Amino acid sequence: MDIRARDRRSTAHFLPTIILTAALTPALLPACRCERAEDHESLPGPPASSSATPTGPTIPLLATVRDLRSRGKAEYRAPTEDEAKEYRVWVGAIAKAAWTDRLPTHPAPEGFSGRLGNAGALWLLQEQPTRKRGAGVVVIRPSRGTSVLVEAPHTFFDEGTLEIALSIFHGIGARGLLANTMHRYVTVPETLRGDKDEVRNAVSDLAHEDRTYFSAAHRSLLGVEALTTLQIHGFADATAPGVMAVVSAARTTGDALAVARALRDALGDDVVRVYPDEIDVLGGTTNVQAKASRELGLPFIHVELSRSLRDSVREDPALAARLVEAFRTLEGAAR
Repeated sequence: MDIRARDRRSTAHFLPTIILTAALTPALLPACRCERAEDHESLPGPPASSSATPTGPTIPLLATVRDLRSRGKAEYRAPTEDEAKEYRVWVGAIAKAAWTDRLPTHPAPEGFSGRLGNAGALWLLQEQPTRKRGAGVVVIRPSRGTSVLVEAPHTFFDEGTLEIALSIFHGIGARGLLANTMHRYVTVPETLRGDKDEVRNAVSDLAHEDRTYFSAAHRSLLGVEALTTLQIHGFADATAPGVMAVVSAARTTGDALAVARALRDALGDDVVRVYPDEIDVLGGTTNVQAKASRELGLPFIHVELSRSLRDSVREDPALAARLVEAFRTLEGAAR
């Protein structure tokens, strides 16, 4: 049965968990490096122009996630063990309901809420703006979808990765999406962000700290279904001159070679590298979500995109489409 049809008939049961909206329209909304020892990526520049904004179904979700990232003034706060467990149970319960065409009944933890996105086609699990703590946002596609989880943990620092991750999420019909809502170094004073020791110990770096809501959601979703994770990052051009993309399985069962072949078809043979066979940096080997996937015996694909490529994708819709198309190789791998 169509979940949206049942939602219309069972609103009373749905309301405690998901805040209903008719659609996420503009009227309702305001608008890396992963090897921890080295971080050469610059801080984000000015917002992209409207011409760089993805089109189609990405727009409402992009506006929503941008809103969640910008609203609410608060300090980053990692969850306690009990808070992480409660959040993990909630995310898992919602995902299980979504992927089995049932209505969710599990109540949200304090400070969190759910809502419908894209006219009911997506379910969003988010921190309440007045209780913001850098937990990130979870997007779940109800019913059928590709068994892939797309993640973007550094969307402020690795500028452009949010838009690319959202385009991939929509383009391949992925089951879920995780994105951060605070800068990876928000806990590090700006004057110290050039200090490798300081940034290495940033508790707000969601890809390298395990006690986070982001990691709790990652483990929870993979506990509901055996998902392939695709995590998108960015690197400065000087880190790997002449390279546009680096693909790594981060020591998991992920098929990095297949993804690299698809990216070479999209970008060119000479600009894509596979870690560790063809390049010895940007492999995501210290990534905590990769570690969790490894422990569960599940595939994890860590993709680094150069700054120049991310900038080009903003201005070239054809290139953006080819990039998204390359990740369709994960549709077969996830079956």
